[in-house]
Amino acid sequence: NPRHRQPCWTCKLPPSKEKEKLYELVGDDTHPKGADKLKQHILESPEWDSEGARMHLAKKFETLCGMERLNAGLCAKDLDNLLEDDLLNLCRGWRFRSDIWQLVSEEPESSKGKGKLPESALDKAACPFKEGTVSGFHLRCIDPDHSSPCKICKPAPEEKEEYKFMLVGDQGRKNGEKKLRKFIQMTREWNSHEVRKETSAKFKNRPDLQVFCKVVKNKEAANLRKPHLIRLCREWNFKSNIWQLKKLKLPRKQVAATRPTTEDPAKAKKAVATFVAKAPPK
Repeated sequence: NPRHRQPCWTCKLPPSKEKEKLYELVGDDTHPKGADKLKQHILESPEWDSEGARMHLAKKFETLCGMERLNAGLCAKDLDNLLEDDLLNLCRGWRFRSDIWQLVSEEPESSKGKGKLPESALDKAACPFKEGTVSGFHLRCIDPDHSSPCKICKPAPEEKEEYKFMLVGDQGRKNGEKKLRKFIQMTREWNSHEVRKETSAKFKNRPDLQVFCKVVKNKEAANLRKPHLIRLCREWNFKSNIWQLKKLKLPRKQVAATRPTTEDPAKAKKAVATFVAKAPPK
């Protein structure tokens, strides 16, 4: 995506051929179909404009079965007839990263054929995780690299408990705030205009959350701060291991009180004298 900042923490390499069916191409307001959006980004790439790059990729694929349509599109410089699997093969060949391909989560067995369809935008975004006739949602791990079901992540802390937690990132790479911001940018909720609008409207009557409402409504990811990130995770039912309890610091008087002391002054004086006697000569 030429409009993403560099380096981009949002986009990932395309899924492997074996895992391709677990993903879908997600569009936006300009390109409702993800495939059309991906085609537009490919058209804007220098590789597509380079005949040498296209011919090199076509030669790489010419001996592989099922690549005839992609090869024809590369040689003719025509994307119109390419399907989703062709586009993904092309992105794999040129090592393109994107946030257009996103995991499709399956509906739990307990919810199939039960309940009615959700009505709100947030419900629609999270409907694969809805528990049918049971109120509430399944908590979802926000880290795409964690196994499923994830057993290490926990729900976001309550608003009154936020000050007790800190956001912990990867050692030597990025801090916790940047890491959580990156994960939120990858979610279906953040990329849904309706969900963000609904979430923003929920807190419009709170004067202390006007900045949060503006940032979420306008999709200003760079302006998301720790309280905003945790609030979004709480609202969208994400769990993570990025928020961790701070280590409590004892007051100085309390620390001094916990140190071992010698109750008998005579014993203390004797201990000092013994230490001096054993000291090596200068």
